[in-house]
Amino acid sequence: MKRYLIGSGLVWVVVGFSILIGVNLLTLALGTNAILLDLNSRSWGDLASVFVFDSWGTAGGLAGLVVLFVPVLFGVPASKRPGLSIFFLFGSLVSGIIANVLWSSYYKQGGPIGAGSSSIALGGQGILFALSILGLARLLLETGTRGTGADDVTAREWRQFFSVVYLTLIVSALYFVIILEPIYIPTALYNWRVHQFAFLLAIAMATAFFFVFLQKRSR
Repeated sequence: MKRYLIGSGLVWVVVGFSILIGVNLLTLALGTNAILLDLNSRSWGDLASVFVFDSWGTAGGLAGLVVLFVPVLFGVPASKRPGLSIFFLFGSLVSGIIANVLWSSYYKQGGPIGAGSSSIALGGQGILFALSILGLARLLLETGTRGTGADDVTAREWRQFFSVVYLTLIVSALYFVIILEPIYIPTALYNWRVHQFAFLLAIAMATAFFFVFLQKRSR
């Protein structure tokens, strides 16, 4: 268990997202309206407002990301897992913060400051979505290299397992951003474009990370 949690870097993802959820709950206890009012008057308010509580759904989504990340993490070689864990944690944060800054720069137009970690949650989902598509494509390319030995049979079974995992993550992400909480339909309920920015930015970041780091052969 220690090897899986620490050696893979998963512990940092668990700790990082737990702290993020804790900060969200702390801002809820202190009073979100007062905090947002104070941040709205500060030049760096857009950077910090993503850590302010917006809904229980967001808090649950952040916790769910950690669970969904586990099979993706163990679908890559052991030597790549610590780097993937660090990227997932900071990639989710960075994509969410940048998305909020972009929204504030182009769409805020003197309105209330954007708030909530939903952009970070959508960023994490975008990372999982992209890595699942790329991971599935990699598995499909590997299916041509078949053998008859016991090792080859085991490898084929693992490929089948992770193919199902990746397909499940892809479908669930599409269901969320297209049906459950569409990122392309304008709404006055929340700053919907920040979700769009975070999801697409995270996909681009994850794609670059996959080809630069995950596809690079270990020496």
